[in-house]
Amino acid sequence: MHVFTKPTFEADAIAAASQKRAYDESCKKVLALKEVAARILAAVAREFKGFAIDEIISCMGSPEIGDVPVDADIPVVPLGNSEDTTLTEGRRFFDIKFTVKIPFSGEYIHLIINLEAQNNFNPGYSIIKRGIYYCGRLISSQYGSVFTGSDYDRICKVYSIWVCTDPASGYRNTVTQYSMSRQSLEGEVKFDTPEDAEKERRDYDLLSLVLIGLDDPMSKDMPKSGIIRMLSVLFADNMDIKAKITVLENEYNIKMSERIEKEVERMCNLSEGIYERGINVGMERGINVGMERGMNVGMEKGKIDQLSEDVRNLMSMGMRFDDIVKALKISPEFVSKLKDIFNI
Repeated sequence: MHVFTKPTFEADAIAAASQKRAYDESCKKVLALKEVAARILAAVAREFKGFAIDEIISCMGSPEIGDVPVDADIPVVPLGNSEDTTLTEGRRFFDIKFTVKIPFSGEYIHLIINLEAQNNFNPGYSIIKRGIYYCGRLISSQYGSVFTGSDYDRICKVYSIWVCTDPASGYRNTVTQYSMSRQSLEGEVKFDTPEDAEKERRDYDLLSLVLIGLDDPMSKDMPKSGIIRMLSVLFADNMDIKAKITVLENEYNIKMSERIEKEVERMCNLSEGIYERGINVGMERGINVGMERGMNVGMEKGKIDQLSEDVRNLMSMGMRFDDIVKALKISPEFVSKLKDIFNI
């Protein structure tokens, strides 16, 4: 006779983490949809100013999802292929990478685009520094595939665009760009024509990091339109699929093909599963150890360290800080301490 046993906290946590990975992959697939990615480019890339969405889509190559290593010593394949190789460094992967080819003055401008879906805004290091590193790798990896020898004029501009679904409060409802610019320290560079000045700008304007900070679509600070609202609706965990589709179709003119609707619905279903399983994991831990710590107003360091570890683990599964507080029955005194620890 088969004996049924109650799942352990560890087993539940492993299952939740597995579901979290599936959700992360689903988010990448939704973000890589050309109808979504094109609207992001329209909002943040100066090269697409004045372009219609259909025109941007026609310029885009096929996106590669999670297949392209960040750390590659010697790229040995043509631009756009995902099979970069590495000799000495570890393997990390861009969430999404694709190229665009834009007609310009009888020629073409080539860009390399990296899109990242970032759920954890405070992973223990600077998101900005990581994004700048990704830009650097996108440029340096062009050697051997885009250009060789001293043919630096062929270097393509790169964008690393990070969609932050749960950013620190100061970054919510913001689109922030970090890029290179010319600053005259003494004297002023003189150009014969405006075209010469524009050519010089294109020579140094080679990398751009963009952070898009989302928020709850119901927030009073939420913009009434634009890319922040679109993405906030798309990735919201408190809206059902029908409500999302209504907004995307009516406000952003995204035609819901069977493929788009399927990907969005799968992401929504996985999000609900993660939330429910995360609450269960949190409550079980809360009954065993978390509730006792949470209700205790004493500020002993050992308890704070253990509680912060529980919060960090549940946040990595996709749970919001406020939901974790409720699940673990954390007292206001502990909440204040934890907000300081997590910069919330």
